[in-house]
Parts: sequence; structure tokens; C-alpha cells
Amino acid sequence: MQVTAELMCPGLLRIYSPADAQPLVDRLKAEAADLRQAATLADRYRPLKLNEGGRLVLTKEVVALLGFALGEKPLLYTQPIPTGFSPTGIEIMSIEFRNSRLITSDRSLVDLE
Repeated sequence: MQVTAELMCPGLLRIYSPADAQPLVDRLKAEAADLRQAATLADRYRPLKLNEGGRLVLTKEVVALLGFALGEKPLLYTQPIPTGFSPTGIEIMSIEFRNSRLITSDRSLVDLE
């Protein structure tokens, strides 16, 4: 089975169902104004293979974005994309990215008091 990967930034990858993501990717490609934008979209949105056992097959380009090399066994964090956002999917991130995002978050339950 294939899924659609969105390379977000160093340490963050999002995974979507192709049925949900492809119409949106096609719309972005249709709106691309030049070769640079089209090439960037092709790099950002790429198919990945999901094995029968649920293991995602990562390519060297994807693992480099997450901060490790093929063959290494890094500690990664995954979470569903929060409800209410479309398309739905999961986020895969390095622990460093997750920790940075938590530290720079500007909202806390304590702030609501």
C-alpha cells in the first residue's frame, strides 16, 4: 500500500492517505507558477510504501529530513494530526523536533487560569 508523505521541515514528516491528499496535491501543482514551484512540490509530496505489517518504508531523502541515516534505529515520536484539520494523517518527528516544539509552545493549562 502507498501513502503520501509531506516533508515539512527538518525533523517533521506528515503521512496521509493518498485518497485524501492527492486531490489537494494536484490542486497545488495546477497552481504552480513556475518550474521551481513545481519541483518543490514534487520534492515535498512523495509516495512511500506501507508494508502489510504496518511498517513505513522510509527513503534516504526522508530519513535525512528526520535527522538520521538508513540503517540507524532512531527514537521517533508519532501522533495523529489533531481532529478538525484536513487531511487527516499522522506526524512523525524526531525527538529533538518534538522537544523544541513543546518548549516554544506559547499555550499551557497554567496560562488559562
